[in-house]
Amino acid sequence: MQEGRPLVLITVHRRELSTKGLNSICEAVEGMARDFPQIAFVWPVHLNPCIKDTVTAKLGSIPNILLTAPLEYPVFVFLLDRCHFVLSDSGGIQEEAPSFGKQVLVLREVTERPEAVDAGFCRLLGSDALAIRAAADRLLRAERPIRINAPNPFGDGHAAERNCTKDRDDSWLQQCAVTLNRHKAIMHSFLYNIWGTRYLTNSLPLCRVQKVGRQILPKLRTLRQGGKAAFFPNVEL
Repeated sequence: MQEGRPLVLITVHRRELSTKGLNSICEAVEGMARDFPQIAFVWPVHLNPCIKDTVTAKLGSIPNILLTAPLEYPVFVFLLDRCHFVLSDSGGIQEEAPSFGKQVLVLREVTERPEAVDAGFCRLLGSDALAIRAAADRLLRAERPIRINAPNPFGDGHAAERNCTKDRDDSWLQQCAVTLNRHKAIMHSFLYNIWGTRYLTNSLPLCRVQKVGRQILPKLRTLRQGGKAAFFPNVEL
């Protein structure tokens, strides 16, 4: 791939994507590649044979489509920073792209990240080829990547610094307890980051989660008084 060449980054991996949907996405990508030969389309292909075989058969011979094996994360982040925009069904990329101001054309009908849609970083398209082409063509015709100049809805990356430096009372601990009691997924992330282990499983009942939540408050206070940061990814306390 030539240095400085415009590129579009593509990922598809979700199991619920139908064969018809995957074929439709490939049709849209093929059309874009042929209409915009000056642009490189980089697709790290998932190893699922249903995806890999279809994508390789349909797109493998087109010169400006680069199909690669799954990439190491630093390489992928480099491409995310360089690309004009992203075509993806990944939830993680919907969270990461705002840090680079990049638009994600989401190849799904629904998303668990509605805040990214509301902020203008993500647009839900599904797998319809015409809808994908209509949304992508405007971005492809831009001379430079269109940067979304909006606050990142998932945070600015400085929560730990503020927890360390900002003087707070114990009210944040009470709010933390409420949050943990209500959201088991956050509890998983919290305990993983405090103890480095996946202490809970999805099978635990809510009463058990609440009990663990009460048990960890003394540890939180100890961390707080010792001036150490407790890391809560993407959670505002």
